[in-house]
This record gives sequence, C-alpha cells and structure tokens, in this order.
Amino acid sequence: MPYHGIMTEMMRSLKSNKALLNRRHLFKKESSYFESEIEKATTGEPLKFKSASAKELAKFRIEHEARMRDYRYKKVLGLLLSALVVVIVSLVFIQVGNNKVKEEASKGASIVISEEMYPTYIQQAELAKVELRFDEAIIQYEYAIRCSPQSWDAQLRLLNLYIDLCSSQSRYCQAAAALAETLKQKHGTNPNINEAINRWKELGVEG
Repeated sequence: MPYHGIMTEMMRSLKSNKALLNRRHLFKKESSYFESEIEKATTGEPLKFKSASAKELAKFRIEHEARMRDYRYKKVLGLLLSALVVVIVSLVFIQVGNNKVKEEASKGASIVISEEMYPTYIQQAELAKVELRFDEAIIQYEYAIRCSPQSWDAQLRLLNLYIDLCSSQSRYCQAAAALAETLKQKHGTNPNINEAINRWKELGVEG
C-alpha cells in the first residue's frame, strides 16, 4: 500500500539524520590563530604574535603612501572646486551689478529735458505716487521741474509729497524745508504755495 511505503521512507530518513548528528567530528570548527594563542595562554604558555616581514612592511608602506596621495589629491581637488564656485558666484554678482548700472545709465541717457515733456513727467510722477513708488515720483517731479524751471506747479506737488513723507524719514523733512524756502522766495505771493508752506510749518519739524 502507498501508506506503508511512505512510512518506510520516513523511518529511513530519520535514521539517516540521526547518524549524521552522531558524526559531529565532521563539523569540527577550526580555531583561528588568535584563539589558539588564547588557549595556550590559559595553560600558562607565553603569547606569541606574528611579526611582519620586511616584505610585508614594505608593501604596507607603499599602500599607505598610495592612500595618503589619494587623500591629498582629493583634498586639493575639493579646495580647487570650492574656489572655482566662489569665483563663479562672484562673477555672477559682478555681472548682475554691471547690468543694473548699465540699465540705470540707459535710463538716464533716455531722459529728454524739454518743455514738451513737462506734462509727461507730471503724469508719470502722479502715477508713481498712486502706486506708492514715492522715490520714483520724486524723480519724475524733478525731471518736470528741469523741463520748466519757472513753473511752480511741479515744485508745489513735490513739496506736498515731501511733507506727506516727512514722518517716515528725516531726509524728506530736509528736502521739504529747502524747497519751501525756495518757493517762498520765488512765489511768496501765490496762495497755493503759502498754503503748502503753512502746512509745513504746522508740522513743527526742523529741516
């Protein structure tokens, strides 16, 4: 019967495994040199360590020098790469600065000072003021004044802007004081000018 054959094979396998377990000397672990020296020390024998031969020392020295050369090479290479990165970043910043200077120069070169440009600069100044770009508004007012030095309108607008900004920075107060004095001397009879000057005086700020 199949069942009888299976049981026979199982019994045969168990017997073979038991025989293998009883033959432990086949799997005896080999002791290392250090373990053998430790065993000798336990019996009172002095420890003996292997000494390197001249050939082995020379080989070790060559390998050590090769590793040190490789380390120094990598260190120098890392320093050179770091210096290169610093130089590149510096050049980029310098180039960006030069581009800004050229841009400002091109803006300055494109400024046209003529009486026909007066309304344009006034309009650009008012737009910049609405957009809270006050420094740009001041520049546009100054261009308008250069286009028509005898006109008091642009100067009055600029004075009122200085007065509005006086509480934020002292430089605006100084500019307001100087411009108010100039307008008083040139257009002291103008009621609009006098109104702005009185508004400046009410702030009680020393220029």
